[in-house]
Amino acid sequence: MFHPPSRITWLAAVLLAACNTAPVIPPEDTREFELAARSLWSGGSFEVVVRHGEGEQATPRVTLDGTALVVTRVDDTTFSAALPVHTGTLPVRVEGEGISPLNAHVTLHGYLGTVLGPQVEGAMVVLSHTPPRVLGGTREGLLEVSLATAVGGRSWPTTFHDHSCGWGVLPGLATGTVILRARISDTVCADPVVARLGQEIAVETTLPQPPTWFAPVALVGPSTALAGGYDLVAQRGQCTGGFVACTWSSSVPLNHTLVGIEIAPSLGRAVTLAHGPALYDLATGDTVRSMPWIHLLSDATAAAFDVAEGVVYVSSATPGATFGGVHAVRTSDGALLVETPTDPEIGFRAVAVDAHRQLVLAAAWNVAADRLELRVFRRGTLEPVAVLPATGADVPPRLRYGIMRLVVDAPAGIAYLVSSLDFNWNPAMALRPMVIARWSLVD
Repeated sequence: MFHPPSRITWLAAVLLAACNTAPVIPPEDTREFELAARSLWSGGSFEVVVRHGEGEQATPRVTLDGTALVVTRVDDTTFSAALPVHTGTLPVRVEGEGISPLNAHVTLHGYLGTVLGPQVEGAMVVLSHTPPRVLGGTREGLLEVSLATAVGGRSWPTTFHDHSCGWGVLPGLATGTVILRARISDTVCADPVVARLGQEIAVETTLPQPPTWFAPVALVGPSTALAGGYDLVAQRGQCTGGFVACTWSSSVPLNHTLVGIEIAPSLGRAVTLAHGPALYDLATGDTVRSMPWIHLLSDATAAAFDVAEGVVYVSSATPGATFGGVHAVRTSDGALLVETPTDPEIGFRAVAVDAHRQLVLAAAWNVAADRLELRVFRRGTLEPVAVLPATGADVPPRLRYGIMRLVVDAPAGIAYLVSSLDFNWNPAMALRPMVIARWSLVD
């Protein structure tokens, strides 16, 4: 006769079955936040990634120094947070539902400020990038200036150079040489000389007087000189006997301006900074190619040779800091490789190459915003990377104009923009304290 299990027996069986079954444990949430980079461009953005996340993740909340940032989605697990214009190291916090908050610090690189240095004028020669030093003309003669400290160093008397003769100091053909001009009287400058700098100045060559007494003189070959100035017809000098005598003519691919020259002895090339610039062959003095792609109203304001790549980057602007661009030119034949679009409200005043960071830097005046900017591009492609405005009341408006040099101290990660001339004319009136603007660079 069948006897059904008692209630107690049935309950015992159920409990025994439960004990033999493994408990169901929910999977551990291993998601975590990660910053793609912590050394960032001021005014740019940075990415926040949700690691170990599957599918579309919720948008996190990101704050920088307690201020909420605008966050946009890049993909299911990546988000972009917009940064303010600021320079320095700040705390960042990332929060999201079900994920442990991330607390970290990021460093924003950008404008560091502007200082005034000694009184100099006109074109300057870069003596070294590390440490950053330039050579300029003063009322007392020549002065070496440290851009890191804004303090003058070595100096040489007016016996060799006067600040109002020749629009400043230009480089010679050989490394370590410069072209100088002393003054004879109130209306006469001495013959230009090619000199080598040392503890003393050693004159190597005396050049013939150019057609206009205060015109700058540049050498573009073993027997070819150029002379010209703002609103003056530029002249080419075909010279003999180591520049003992020169026959000057206006048959030169410049319109009316010659305010400087950039030389790369190792490449055998030079670029004139002028209205109607050209690339020159230093071995022959011949023109490799003119640069008609620069806007017809604009001048070549600066040039920077990328020796390793055989490229020279040329910046351009009108005298009013408009219709500017940056142009990459192949040094072998002068072909235009790539350029930024001509901008009617941007004037590029100086350019430099940072091979260590694979960047091209260009100083620009933004007419629409009425401000100085350092614009950062990819080396080779000129793809925009960052725009770093100079903020604050310490930026003189005269940085919109004049002759400037951009010097990069790559190991220190600092770019220096140095300006000495107020306008591109009347050099005798332009002696003012040099302006040195500084930016920090992303490692």
